[in-house]
Amino acid sequence: MSSPADAVDYTRLDAVLAEWHEARWPAVQAWYSQPARDYYDLEHRMWAVEARKYIRIGEGHGGVCFFVERSTGQVYRAAAWDKPKRDQVVGNIATITGATLARTQYARWTKTLAASLRNEVQG
Repeated sequence: MSSPADAVDYTRLDAVLAEWHEARWPAVQAWYSQPARDYYDLEHRMWAVEARKYIRIGEGHGGVCFFVERSTGQVYRAAAWDKPKRDQVVGNIATITGATLARTQYARWTKTLAASLRNEVQG
């Protein structure tokens, strides 16, 4: 449901969600004694919901984890269901990886984390 103002490549967004799903699997295996892969694939599916200005992305039945700004492709961490943390830029959907989303999903935001993300973007 993209609009002409979208800077988001939806095929790329789908690929990043799939990468994020795969990158989260080792953490789920570590947290649970005997996780079943088919249960993980069903219950921890990554999803995207479009809104006027952002695309909300999240995991499973939980809340929003990140926001993708439709006009720029910038990815922000979530403050709430309807509000991104605009000072916590994770990257751009055109270049970000699912592993980066997995690494930053629950990480405490620090200057070191912010600097490492800037370095990933720059190269």
